[in-house]
Amino acid sequence: MSDYMGSTEAAKLAWMDNFVDVLQASGATYMVGSGDVAAIAAAVQSFSTARDIALAPSTRNKGTVANKNDLLVAAVAICRQYARMIKYNAGIDDQAKIDAGIKPPTTQPEPRPCPLSAPTIAIIAATNGAQTLTYADSLDPDARRKPLGADGLVLFRAIGTAPVTDVSQFQFYRKYTTKPMPVFFEQAENGKIATYYGRWIGQRGDMSTPSAMVNMAIAA
Repeated sequence: MSDYMGSTEAAKLAWMDNFVDVLQASGATYMVGSGDVAAIAAAVQSFSTARDIALAPSTRNKGTVANKNDLLVAAVAICRQYARMIKYNAGIDDQAKIDAGIKPPTTQPEPRPCPLSAPTIAIIAATNGAQTLTYADSLDPDARRKPLGADGLVLFRAIGTAPVTDVSQFQFYRKYTTKPMPVFFEQAENGKIATYYGRWIGQRGDMSTPSAMVNMAIAA
C-alpha cells in the first residue's frame, strides 16, 4: 500500500483516517464486518493519539516516540491487510475502492482463497512482560504447516481486568507467518488479563472465520 498510502506519517494518518471513515459509513459496501471495522478504527485512533503526545513539546521523549512508532506499525499493518482484501474483491466496484483510497487492480490475479475454517490458538508459555502463543489447523491439528491458502495468522488482542468477549474491544496485534508467536506487554499491564483470537489470512487479504478466544493473566 506504500504507493498510495504515502511516505510520511502525516500522509499515512490522512489515508488511514479516510479509510476508517468510509468503512464506518458503509462497511457493507466493502464487505467488512462491524467488529473488524471497530478493530481498524481502534488501531488508527491509538496511533493518532500517541502521535499527538509524541509531537507535543511537553510530552515528547524517547518513550512517547517509541510508543508512537510501534502503534504506527500496528495501524498500517491492519489497514494494509483489509485494503488488500478490498482491492482484489471483484464484488466491490472500482469507484468504491477509489473512495477508500485504494487503487483498483489493473488485472485480476488468479485467486488463492484463504481457508474458511478457523485456526486454533493456544497460550503455551508466560513470563514477566510476555506470553507465547501457538496456532494449528482446526481441521488437521497435528499438521506442522499452515493450511493451504493461509499466508499467515493475524492475532487480535484485548487487555482488561477480566476476560474480554466483545470483539469491538480487540485491537490488531500483528501478523505471524511462523510459530511460536511471542506477545509483549507494558509494565502497566502486569496483573491484567490478555484475551486473544486469531484468523488465517490469505495472500490477497481474505480471512478465515475467527478462532475461539483464549486468555491468561499477565505475569506481574
